[in-house]
Amino acid sequence: MEKILAVAHNTFRRCFAAKTLVLILLLYIGILAFTARVDVVDEEANRVALVGNTAQGAAWLLTALATVLLGATSLSGEIADRTIYYVMTRPVARSQILAGKILGLWGVALTLLIPMQAIGYGVVRSIGDRLPADAQPYAVYRQVLAADFNSGTTAKDGMLRYGAGEA
Repeated sequence: MEKILAVAHNTFRRCFAAKTLVLILLLYIGILAFTARVDVVDEEANRVALVGNTAQGAAWLLTALATVLLGATSLSGEIADRTIYYVMTRPVARSQILAGKILGLWGVALTLLIPMQAIGYGVVRSIGDRLPADAQPYAVYRQVLAADFNSGTTAKDGMLRYGAGEA
């Protein structure tokens, strides 16, 4: 198990040495800033739902994209740096190397996803705090998410149905 953790730690460290994660976070913040500023909804409560759905979707999509890109370039980077040859000379099975790589990439994905979700929550909260008290933006947002998850409706259908106050 310690060999798997050593490979995972090395993978995790190499992924953070790359500037890809910073670019992914900046792209995420840019997407949220654009979504928060664009005027495509008529009510501010609908904006909360739009930004919330965009924050969730963009966080998961960009995390998956970063994990795939970093996973694909991880092994080639180790071959170029000749660190894989050092690992291969040790008594480490290929399955342990693969398990370590997967574990390291899971750590990178969680480390990237948690700040993205926190940033998205902060943006949704800041937009919702500007609403009047009777708008109940968080109730609207929860209803939209529940409608999307339970019935398979699109976010636009959920925003129109719940954001406008229609049953």
